Amino acid sequence: MKGRKLDLFLALIFAAHIAAAFAYRAWVGLAGTEPACWLRAWVGIECPFCGMTRSFVAVAGGDFAGAAHMHLGGPILFAFMVASVAWITSAWIRRQPPVWLRRGYVASFGAVALLCVMLGVARTLYT
Repeated sequence: MKGRKLDLFLALIFAAHIAAAFAYRAWVGLAGTEPACWLRAWVGIECPFCGMTRSFVAVAGGDFAGAAHMHLGGPILFAFMVASVAWITSAWIRRQPPVWLRRGYVASFGAVALLCVMLGVARTLYT
């Protein structure tokens, strides 16, 4: 039962992020006030995740080229979250074992996280 609760929690968190990106894009859009990186605002340097939120919101608006320009990890993370919600929902409907307990999902989760960090570090170092 623990796995099912974790699946539900993960799907809700991912769905909330996706919904927030669509809501932000619809309400404010990228032309309005953009979310700012607190590290860049306080210290003056970019972190590996600078641009990730704007990139994620741009994907929600269908601006894939702009999203890739802001942070290449945004479209990757967005696609992974959408796929995760679909996979978890499908597993729930079919009463399959929890997705979170499957080795392949855990490996893909870690790979996407590592890829986003590596892309951010590369972006910070080479721009």
